[in-house]
Amino acid sequence: MKNTFYLSGMFAGGFIWDRAQPLIEAENHKVLLPALCEISGKLDELMEEISAEIRAFNDPVTLISNSLGSYIALSMAKTLPEHVEKVIISGSAGFQDVKLPVAMNRRNPRPAAEALISLIFHDKARVEQRYIDMVIDCFEDNFMSILRLMNESNKSANAGEVMRDVRCPIQAIWGGQDVITPLSSALEAFTECEVQTSIVRQCGHSPMCELPEDFSSLVNGRLTRNVEELDLLSYGRVVNA
Repeated sequence: MKNTFYLSGMFAGGFIWDRAQPLIEAENHKVLLPALCEISGKLDELMEEISAEIRAFNDPVTLISNSLGSYIALSMAKTLPEHVEKVIISGSAGFQDVKLPVAMNRRNPRPAAEALISLIFHDKARVEQRYIDMVIDCFEDNFMSILRLMNESNKSANAGEVMRDVRCPIQAIWGGQDVITPLSSALEAFTECEVQTSIVRQCGHSPMCELPEDFSSLVNGRLTRNVEELDLLSYGRVVNA
């Protein structure tokens, strides 16, 4: 890879790439530092902002992404095909409605933010406390923007439909214990679009943050002991049995 551009999720900023990005083999790296909710509470404004970032590259770019950032990365590959040479997605929004089993209180969003940590990370002991605190603070500080993005994403984001019009390669790297965007919701679309798919075992919604060595090895085209590369047709039969 020559150019890589890293997109994080709705309420976790560019820090999620701190440990994985140095292990990824590319000539040029650029990380979108703010969490998406800090940029805007509207999908179309996020698309416009990120489109400008991608157009600024002199050569085609590989988009490496997580969560809502993955849905946006797929959309960029569809709308800017001459600028995007590959998309790597993880925990992407847009395959089913995201309904977080936590109580949302506009006057006091911090308890919801703290409860989300156990949903995002399968084993939060793997993640530095300062990163966990940053997720909680971002959620609390941008609560209304997050609610708007969640509602709009659930209403209008259809990742499977977008993927059908993407012409560059797509690679999916999923946490095996992702309960926010479970892999099972994306299997049909991945099979239809022949997406190269791998599972990082014992990992939650953000493998680049929780198990960065395994995530970066997959980006670099290598398997590790903690990774399973899927035969999607066979895996789908097991899941649906």
